[in-house]
Amino acid sequence: MSTKLTIITANIGYKNLFGKRAVVRLHKRKPEVLCLQEVLQSRTEHLKELGYQTGKAEDYRHIGNKSGYVITGMKTKNAVISLERVQYADKRIVSLWGWLIYTKIAKLREKYEAVMSTFRYQGKIYRVVNAHLSIACRPQVRVAQLATLLKRYADGRTIFCGDFNIVSDALFRLMIGWACGYHIEDYFYNERAEVNKLIVQYKLQSPFAKRKTTRYPFHQQFDHILVPECFEIKRKKMIKISLSDHKALYG
Repeated sequence: MSTKLTIITANIGYKNLFGKRAVVRLHKRKPEVLCLQEVLQSRTEHLKELGYQTGKAEDYRHIGNKSGYVITGMKTKNAVISLERVQYADKRIVSLWGWLIYTKIAKLREKYEAVMSTFRYQGKIYRVVNAHLSIACRPQVRVAQLATLLKRYADGRTIFCGDFNIVSDALFRLMIGWACGYHIEDYFYNERAEVNKLIVQYKLQSPFAKRKTTRYPFHQQFDHILVPECFEIKRKKMIKISLSDHKALYG
């Protein structure tokens, strides 16, 4: 495929004091598509000021405070066909520990929304799905959320971006499992292997496979760009984001 399309995905962190600076830095790389997760609604206006057409979805709601959003900015704004919110799960997580830790103590409610952008670029139609999958859940639930998005939208022209929160490390499972309602079998569940099966099943490729996209102390591959097998990948680079525990993916 001769068409060159540049995409950046980044979990900024809604409490990031340097969030605006991080967005400007990513913008300077001149992506056609800029996918952000865990950002304040005010980033929508900021992206518009930088010349993007934007779509947003509610990532999670902070009870009594500011909510976090996933936002997609489209630089090819004159060619945008649609910017839609899509739901990847139908109901709230009901695990007792998840409810206690995530809702009662952290006062957060996940909303299970992603942004799907459909646009025309150099005579071809593409879609980009930008999602931030659940963290406060059992691993099978998170894999099912990704499977829902792939089943609905993987069609050989759709790119999937975002923070998928896929846990591949046994020690990390031990650290968070009690707070996410894990059952005994969940500590032995190979979430990464199941996700890799989905990538193969839906004829996608993961250019950042086996790369650690989060920073110390977690070192997990949470962040992804999944592209159809027919796409030729010209570049893949990770970029540090000030005051974020994630790196941006640039491809």
